[in-house]
Amino acid sequence: MSAQIASSSELRAAYVKGIANTQRVARKVILTVAEGVNPGDTERGVCARIDRELRTQYRLGYYPNPRGPANTYRSIEVKVLDNYKARHRKTYLTGPQ
Repeated sequence: MSAQIASSSELRAAYVKGIANTQRVARKVILTVAEGVNPGDTERGVCARIDRELRTQYRLGYYPNPRGPANTYRSIEVKVLDNYKARHRKTYLTGPQ
């Protein structure tokens, strides 16, 4: 089995995709933390909050059955225990069948 070497355009595309994903995550974290930042917070406190936020995220998924018509909006409701908080999309657009 021989190893394949990626072309420069393939490497550039992977790099750009990686940067875009990193920027997307960074924007999400900044917006999340900004919700709870107070003028008196220290840099260490804000960093600790970011660390906690990144370590306590979960991703939920489901496949609706029946699926519903294509190109329609469906609502999402997430319920958690009282001492937890869930941030989630409120709706999603169904894809083609």
